[in-house]
Amino acid sequence: MQGYMYTLCYFSRKLVAEVATASVTKKKEIMERLRFYFSGYPYKFDMLISFLIGCFVMNCVHIIISLNMNNYPDDLCQYCSSTLEYQTISFNKPLHIPWNSLNLSKIEDRASARINSTTTIDNDKSGRSLCFDYDDTIVFTTPIFEFAKTISAYNKNNMWDIINDAYISTRFSINKNITSLILQNYVNRASNTSIRIIISRCSSSLNMFDEDEASIQRQIATIIPHATNLRVYMSCDKYPQRMSKFEAMRHFGCRIMFGNSDESIHLCTLLKNCSPLRILRSKNSTSTSTYNPGFFNELIISNSDY
Repeated sequence: MQGYMYTLCYFSRKLVAEVATASVTKKKEIMERLRFYFSGYPYKFDMLISFLIGCFVMNCVHIIISLNMNNYPDDLCQYCSSTLEYQTISFNKPLHIPWNSLNLSKIEDRASARINSTTTIDNDKSGRSLCFDYDDTIVFTTPIFEFAKTISAYNKNNMWDIINDAYISTRFSINKNITSLILQNYVNRASNTSIRIIISRCSSSLNMFDEDEASIQRQIATIIPHATNLRVYMSCDKYPQRMSKFEAMRHFGCRIMFGNSDESIHLCTLLKNCSPLRILRSKNSTSTSTYNPGFFNELIISNSDY
């Protein structure tokens, strides 16, 4: 059904583009041709016209959203870095903010003001919780994934055993400075805030998840020591017993999501009272799919790619 709708949208877009650029005589010819095809089904002709008009409107909205207004002057989105009091907010240009300007008492309102508020799914918990991605957010893990793929292909080992191993990970992963500072900042001054690191990884078996989570917890402890309010959860679609990333975010009452992927930002927009903040990926990251900073009109942490 999805492929059928994509096909219809594709041909309707071509038809709409042809009609929009055609002369008056050509437009009449196209309409008469369509009317001839649907001469025996007048109600279907009306449905087709309504469908084309709907596709035209949707395409216009899609084009407007997809445009990156990179030619706009910087003064369109001036802000005060110490208080996050924006002088002017441009909803067309991605807004970058420095990490040291983050303020929990104001960031939720400012971040949620830039995304659609048409959310219908409520959180299970009312407490404040910060959620983080792990790979390409807290640590740059492309080297360990490449290493694990090589070893797994050569020795037929389970790739997840290599990736989740604390000894190997600490030697092949690179901590991201900005995210480490953000984590340390919240651990130090936000005692009433729980921090959840939700990792989209699997394990070699279901009974290995607790051990792998403890392993990653030890890795994070080398970055952020004495973080008593920080916990790790691994989500994996392979095992129904584990919560998905969205279920975990809802279960933990996620209020602010620091993520690098489009998936994490999008899931945050589906939750009520959840504000997304984009962490930039390293330019050397091999993970290039589902990564469009600013696509959801979310705030972007400046210089967070290293």
